[in-house]
Amino acid sequence: MELTESVQTALRTYRANLQAEESDAPLFDPSALELRAEQLVSEALLEEAIGSKSLVIAPHGELHQLPWAGVHFRGKRLFEHLPVGILPNLSCIRTLQTHLAKQPHLAILGAPDYRGLPNVKPLPLASREIEIIAGLYADRSRLIERPYTDTAATEEHLWQLVRNEQSAGGILHVVCHGDFIPGDPMSSGLLLTGSRVDGTELVRARLRFDEVVLSACATGRRPTQIDGVALTGDDIVGLPGALLEAGARSVLVSVPAARDDAAMQFMTTYHDFRVEGETPLAALQKTQIEMLRNGFHEPALWVGFSVYGCQ
Repeated sequence: MELTESVQTALRTYRANLQAEESDAPLFDPSALELRAEQLVSEALLEEAIGSKSLVIAPHGELHQLPWAGVHFRGKRLFEHLPVGILPNLSCIRTLQTHLAKQPHLAILGAPDYRGLPNVKPLPLASREIEIIAGLYADRSRLIERPYTDTAATEEHLWQLVRNEQSAGGILHVVCHGDFIPGDPMSSGLLLTGSRVDGTELVRARLRFDEVVLSACATGRRPTQIDGVALTGDDIVGLPGALLEAGARSVLVSVPAARDDAAMQFMTTYHDFRVEGETPLAALQKTQIEMLRNGFHEPALWVGFSVYGCQ
């Protein structure tokens, strides 16, 4: 579809807010800018899509930055109609469409010690998020190693979990700060205790984990240009792409900043559904519906969580 001038203006506003040093949180929700799905995708195609079991979208260019599941269609958000996932491109669907474990094991690392980093804010609820999620899997004897937190939330322990043979087919959950570097997206990374792990390091890893969940800000961001050169292709560049290239089959990330309390509720609810056997997309949809119905947090604070995957 050819985008109208008003839609292009709304997209520019959305992108500028993502990149602003002092972002306006309500604008993380596309509905605040009156962006609707039928302005971006053929209405007839959307009508056919919402009658399906799930919808997978391969966005183009800057549309990778939208939290597609939260965009409105027919007076409801897309996730109220069906589960919605995102793909870098349609050709990778054959690789990612594998059977994920119904009773996955989990490894968890996060709540790093940031006391040596004066410009990095602590994550006061990260330890509680880890405690709740680890408990869900420990109760079912499906926890890989103990959670690595505080001074133990290090790069060394991250790679130790990656190498653990029990990680095959499991979930890696990381709770930390993420940073996004627009001019060098593969240097975007995860801030751990005493170090950071960037996209270049992750893409060289060979992940046994089928799923990666990043409870961190801006981990789903994609630049629109590098060194003044526009990125006109459809593929994602950054942490999601690095993790998929490394072997993950499903990656849950946040496109905009994520507030600590909303992120904790979103992630613990997501794992409530996933630990019971829901697929990542089904768990995502049920979490989104639960978050919308309980109304504890405005959608703008959690609508940016998206799954790169097709099941």
